[in-house]
Amino acid sequence: MDYLRKNVRYLRKKNKYTLKRCAAIIGISVSLLSQFESGCCDISFKVVLKLKHLFDVNLDDFVFKDLTTMK
Repeated sequence: MDYLRKNVRYLRKKNKYTLKRCAAIIGISVSLLSQFESGCCDISFKVVLKLKHLFDVNLDDFVFKDLTTMK
């Protein structure tokens, strides 16, 4: 999940979503999203799918690749 955490933070900021706005869109608490991004907890697969759809990315790339280095 290391790439996933990094990718969530990167794509959230790239798309100019605050923690509060992103969490509201996908239906989780701000603290859960913040804790996930910082590595303190995990999120469910259901939430991963919601984030994948929000950011319109390929699931394999989202989970297994460092999107911060891709063009």
